[in-house]
Amino acid sequence: MTDRSGCGRLELAVLQALEALAAGRPGAHVTSSRAVAGIEERTGLWPRYGYQVLIDLVVPWKLAVPLVSGQGNFGGRDYDPPAADRYTESRPSQAGQLVLDAEAHRIAPVPVGLVNGTVYRGGTQPPLEPFRVIAALRKLLPAQDCGGTSCAPSCMTMPRKSSRCHDLTIAPSLS
Repeated sequence: MTDRSGCGRLELAVLQALEALAAGRPGAHVTSSRAVAGIEERTGLWPRYGYQVLIDLVVPWKLAVPLVSGQGNFGGRDYDPPAADRYTESRPSQAGQLVLDAEAHRIAPVPVGLVNGTVYRGGTQPPLEPFRVIAALRKLLPAQDCGGTSCAPSCMTMPRKSSRCHDLTIAPSLS
């Protein structure tokens, strides 16, 4: 995983291949068969494996933040097979373009790898689920009564069943 985006080398190679193929035409879709050839050339993957990687980066049920935008049939959630790569087109999504810009030091680092996790490609890091993190923090932090007044921004402003909220400020350690 890279320090600037948290994406793996394979995801970065896919994005760089798409960017190189669409050089001079920002936002243009390229035929996925051309992209697969570029991916396999950059990574040394076995033939046809690059298309499966590209599909994983397009479909929204694999990643929280898809890195590639696609046109065509990339398969269905209920195991419908994708169309052949010559019938689909792809380009870096807005998030994918952020990753490329972060890797090229044009913008500050972005935590896309943290948000997406690595489980979809056999890794061990699960994707970040913000609402589960907030729920866990609510359980861990002591409840404070706000007295019926709005105590934002120091308290959670999400809808609650009671008038109590949890203060998310963390006191400095006294060690």
